[in-house]
Formats: sequence, structure tokens, C-alpha cells
Amino acid sequence: MAQASNTIYGDIVTGQTLNSMKRALETRAYALKYVTNVSQYATKGQAAIHVPYLENDDGQVVSVGAAFDAPSGDAVGSKDLLLNKKVGNPFLVKRDLAYQTTVKIVEEKSKIAAEHILESMDVVSTAADTITKADFIAARKALNEANAPLHGRVCIIGPEHESQLMEIAEFVSADKIGKTSNMPIVEGFVGRAFGFDIVLLNHLPMVDKKGEINSTAKKNDSTPVIFLQSLAYMYGKQLVETNYSLQDLANADRYVPYNTFGNAKLEDSYVVMVCDKTTADPTS
Repeated sequence: MAQASNTIYGDIVTGQTLNSMKRALETRAYALKYVTNVSQYATKGQAAIHVPYLENDDGQVVSVGAAFDAPSGDAVGSKDLLLNKKVGNPFLVKRDLAYQTTVKIVEEKSKIAAEHILESMDVVSTAADTITKADFIAARKALNEANAPLHGRVCIIGPEHESQLMEIAEFVSADKIGKTSNMPIVEGFVGRAFGFDIVLLNHLPMVDKKGEINSTAKKNDSTPVIFLQSLAYMYGKQLVETNYSLQDLANADRYVPYNTFGNAKLEDSYVVMVCDKTTADPTS
């Protein structure tokens, strides 16, 4: 009987984790929400997603009777997304302490696990001392020059820079409201400025003076500001399930909700990051 009931709990924790993920994506800000999701192509057993990437040269204008220049580049190619990562959040439910309330505890722990999984999966992994109007103008110019679509442009900031937005006159105006009157304002949505939806992420990682996440933790002492268009990055989620095992001596049930996924760059020129490149290296 114990095994049968635990099987039920295992089903509940899987379903609850999935539902929590969906709710979290609808009500909280995650970078995953603002980049390209190709999960629909991540079929079971597939090791990679091949996103066709077709290029053409610019149009040519030549005199009548003259020859066109030969085309350059490959006719067909792809951006490959390897589904080679796994993210999970194992947790225990003590049987003797959770007597008659196991399902409730599993529900609550599943919700927390779902948020941890989403934060671990969040794909924007790349300090400006101050975010300024000039930063927005420069980022907009860079994306325009790269022919990035106007739709889907986002500025991702950390808590340090949110208050600095109030010093930008163009932000403290009607431009900071939603895109439409009936637009749902999700948690983390701060406003709009210069064509960017501004999103606050509390789990934005620290970077080093080169704007990279350094293997030496002490070098990661700057908080970046990231401007991007949704095609700059892609991710795909594949397998979603929960493993269960009974911990006999501990008198506890162990659950491991997890999923396999992959993330990769799609259009390099569609992302601009501002960070403090003069920060001293604390290890030197």
C-alpha cells in the first residue's frame, strides 16, 4: 500500500512542478520568457535541435550587360542547440513529521523546486556603475544597425539599477506604462523606454571586468545590464519528470523533479551588454 500511495505522490509532484513552472512564467519575470523558445522541436530521444539558418548576400545593381558578382557564403546551414544539460531540485519529505499532510508538503516543496529549476535554467548568463539615457540610445543604435526587429526588445537589469531609471526623464513619463491598455503587468516588469521593455531580474548573475562569468568567483564583482531582442538566444526544454525513491532508514520520501534542456546563441548581434570594464581584478 505504501508503494502505491507513493506512486500517486510522485505523479502529483510531477504535475505540480509543471503547473508551478507555467504559473511562474506567467506571473514572474524570467529571462526565458524573453528569448526564443524552440522546445516544441525537442522531441524525445533527440540529442540536438537544428535551426535552419539561411543567408543571402545584399541585392546587386549593375549595368545592363554586366555580370553580377558571385554569391558568397553557404546556401544552407543551421544553428545547433544541443540538449545536453539537466536541471533539477531534489528534496525530502519526512514521513514521520509529515504524517497525514504529505500531499500538502509535496505541493509546497514542488512549487519552490519549480522556481529553483527556472532560475537555474534561465539562459541570460552573461556592473554598470550607472544606467543612463546614453546606454539606452547606444543599445538601440546597435540593434538598429544589426537590423534587429523592433518587436521583442528587452532591457534586463538587476536591483542595483532600478532606482537609477528614475533619473531618466524619458522613463518617468507615459512611456513607462504597458504596451497596451489591457497588457498584463507581470512581476518584474518595470516599464518601457526607448523601445525596450525593462525587466527586473533578482537572480541576474555577477560578471567580471570583461563582462563574463569568471571561474574565479571573486572576479565576478560587476552587475551587467543586458539589452536584447528575443532572437539573440534560444532554449529548448525536453524531458520533464520526477524521480522518486523511498529512504527507509531516514523514514522519508525523496523526490527529484528535473528536466533536460539546452541553450545557445542564435543572433550574436542582437544583444548588447553594458558592464563596468574598469573594475579592478581582486585576485591580482
